[in-house]
Amino acid sequence: MNQALRNLADQVAVGFTQVNKNLNDIRTELKAIPRDVFSGSNGHSDSLKGRVDELLALAHNRRIAAFNRTQTLADYRLLEKTVAGHGLALATAAFGHVPILLSHLVAPSIVPAIGTVPSDFDRRYQSERTIIDLIIFYNENFGIIAGDSVEQCFNKFHSFMTIL
Repeated sequence: MNQALRNLADQVAVGFTQVNKNLNDIRTELKAIPRDVFSGSNGHSDSLKGRVDELLALAHNRRIAAFNRTQTLADYRLLEKTVAGHGLALATAAFGHVPILLSHLVAPSIVPAIGTVPSDFDRRYQSERTIIDLIIFYNENFGIIAGDSVEQCFNKFHSFMTIL
């Protein structure tokens, strides 16, 4: 048993080492981008900045997912949003067939920015409403399809939070 724990600890350490190496590689590549690219001098600064924000959020999420793999849902750190826009269409595809949930299928008044996390996620309440809110926030369906049970939805969300 102790050897198994040591082996697991070694595997986690190797995983963290690889994540840190990947983050350092990304930082090196980002530092190589000329600074005037972000100054608006070329007309593409907004789209490039959005792409850089997305890459930084993805890199950060790899570290968070590695941490989450060692935790239960109650102790997860939330991943950062990486997909622009909101996921109302995705939530409607998954839950639009459930009449009682139709009132919850509403676009946000302000679309969350890439790199942010849901501010009102309560891990204690595992319901369709919670999943709808997460789909709309992240603009990701987590692999959820119409007809999935609440348990299936949260299992798929668990996979999203731990596997990158």
